[in-house]
Amino acid sequence: MRWERYVRTIGDDRFADLWNDLAGEPLLVVLGGGFDPRVPRALERILGVAKAPVDVVRLGLSDEATDPAMQHIAAANRDEVDQLVQAGGGRVYEQPFPDVHARRSAGANISRAFHESSHLGRYNQVVVDVSGLPRSVFFPLIRGLLQTAGAGWHGDLHVVACESPDADEAVIEEGAEAAGPLGGFAGPADDEPWAATVWVPVLGEGKSEQLASVLEAIEPLDEVVPVLPFPAANPRRGDDLVLEHRELLIDRLAVEPRNYLYAAESNPFDLYRAITQLHDHYQLALRPLGAAKFVLSAHASKLLSIGVLLVAYELGLQVIHVSPSRYGLRADTDVAHLRRSGELVDLWLTGEPYR
Repeated sequence: MRWERYVRTIGDDRFADLWNDLAGEPLLVVLGGGFDPRVPRALERILGVAKAPVDVVRLGLSDEATDPAMQHIAAANRDEVDQLVQAGGGRVYEQPFPDVHARRSAGANISRAFHESSHLGRYNQVVVDVSGLPRSVFFPLIRGLLQTAGAGWHGDLHVVACESPDADEAVIEEGAEAAGPLGGFAGPADDEPWAATVWVPVLGEGKSEQLASVLEAIEPLDEVVPVLPFPAANPRRGDDLVLEHRELLIDRLAVEPRNYLYAAESNPFDLYRAITQLHDHYQLALRPLGAAKFVLSAHASKLLSIGVLLVAYELGLQVIHVSPSRYGLRADTDVAHLRRSGELVDLWLTGEPYR
């Protein structure tokens, strides 16, 4: 496994210590231009210890998918990012949302535009902060960076997230578009004969509509292996998720207790390892009959979604995604509290530790 041994830093103080050692030369931070209150958090910590200019590429997000009431929060985020970067002697590069008719292809177009801009050639350290980016954007973007690493660009790639259950709960995802593969994660050709089709959904709260949409897109199925968070900050979270999705998991799909997979809530590398081992087990068991087709879907935190991304990238698996029709925040949200909540996590994916 490519990331069997990995580098992960958790907590704001350790995050700052890491970048105190690494930010001795110009580096690039890629982040979203949306309303998520966590957007400036990692950048502020990096700039607090940086000894060289820090530049930012700000990715524009779809206005159609954003609650108009969130525009003032997004504007405040942009102002704060601009002030932080200017004070540190850096520069902000704007990358607007692509003019495309289908939102499904927007993420791939954003990734393509980023690479065509030749940003990578000027930096040895690149940070992608997924805290304010949707999966439809950061999955193809990070996939493209992983492909480039070692094939023309030999720098260090970091993926950063501010892990905050309070913020995740405050973000509202309304509606559900048609399920389909994420850009760059279509998986193997459908015309290959499969011995079995296995669906591995990473469960999260409030995602029943998305799970049903994914199931409809990939049926018929032979096996379902839901992923539950354990260990978790709330020891009963896994049980609560099974109860929440009981109608789908138990009444409709009759998932047996032994079919559940467990992965640490705060460690995407643990999820990456668990799914990789599950995949290898199925391929070995079904070898006399053929190969097993694996279909992944991520309905949990963005941090755990990185584990799905890594295993899908390494094994060439399909990732099915349902984009919400509208994003927003709950009416009673304390935005100032969300800016301070949670902890920063740094995942070092390529570069010095792996040479």
